[in-house]
Amino acid sequence: MRSALKREAVEGHPLPLLSWLTWIYPNRALTPEVERITSLGYLKGADLWHVANALFVAPDARDLTFLTLDTRQQEVATRLGFRT
Repeated sequence: MRSALKREAVEGHPLPLLSWLTWIYPNRALTPEVERITSLGYLKGADLWHVANALFVAPDARDLTFLTLDTRQQEVATRLGFRT
């Protein structure tokens, strides 16, 4: 989100916009999640990291809705079982 705000030249500090979000800080390597994802298709680095964190939070992907505007990321997330 911060990257998108920068890209779109949104003025001001994004903190008020982001204050309702809870950030994910995995306490281990996301290797199992990455391997699960890459067995289903290719994603670029940041997109792969985004999906891996979602799997970290919800190992049963059916428990979480995955939001993205990226078609490829949405395809892989759907294959994993996320609601999209």
